[in-house]
Amino acid sequence: RIMGKASIRPGLLTGTVSPTCANVWRALVDVVRSGRSRARGQAFGCCCRCRPTFTLRDAMITVAIVEDNQTVRHTLGELIEATPGYRGVCTCATAKEAMVEIPRLKPEVVLMDIHLPGESGISCTARLKARMPELQVIILTVYKDTELILRALKAGASGYLLKRAQTDEVLRAIA
Repeated sequence: RIMGKASIRPGLLTGTVSPTCANVWRALVDVVRSGRSRARGQAFGCCCRCRPTFTLRDAMITVAIVEDNQTVRHTLGELIEATPGYRGVCTCATAKEAMVEIPRLKPEVVLMDIHLPGESGISCTARLKARMPELQVIILTVYKDTELILRALKAGASGYLLKRAQTDEVLRAIA
């Protein structure tokens, strides 16, 4: 559901919310935009007649990064950690490492390099999606290679980003 420019992710709320009550949406959007993790588990309600209540389960989007280039991995990790509402849970240099860490830590989103040493990001995506169907995987690639991108999407990737993408594009793709 969208109120203004803020997006409310599925599974973020428990309880009932009346979409006609702007007071409730404004309160929720403020909390989500601010990324206040202390709001997790806090109950919210409305003072008008609609009387909806909801509980914010987790205002943070959890992200894992799978990238063999240490500089890119570090830069993406810093971006995630520095942005309110996002939390990095792990960075992995190989598909083998990702297959151990990601199922254990259960992030919501994975930024996955398409070319990894040993096993490709495409096959790693397919294996992760088989174990974690709700996982969102965004493929990172240097070149816009249509054939590889289609293979990644068929393997279960939610989308792709060019590695030269701007910061705001990366954050929009994750959200």
